[in-house]
Amino acid sequence: MVRSRTTHLLAVENITARHQGARLSSAQVQRLTPEAIDQMGLPAEVALAMQANLAVIQTLSEQFGLIEKRLVEKLGPRAIHVAQDCAWHWADSG
Repeated sequence: MVRSRTTHLLAVENITARHQGARLSSAQVQRLTPEAIDQMGLPAEVALAMQANLAVIQTLSEQFGLIEKRLVEKLGPRAIHVAQDCAWHWADSG
């Protein structure tokens, strides 16, 4: 899930760089809205691709929040730190 979210973040960053000549940070991508994408003046199919990537990013972020909440309920606050360490390890391991 972490790798997928990162891939979609990078896709939006790369599309923006190619079509707008501007770089967006991951934080900026996460604050994007479909309306903001529509206002970028992109070709329709490019805007649709960005909106699809944004929807996946938002869905995965929501799921991470639910997983973290469940971990805290079951294992306590330290569970978040352990889960994040594991997720980053899995994402980096290929």
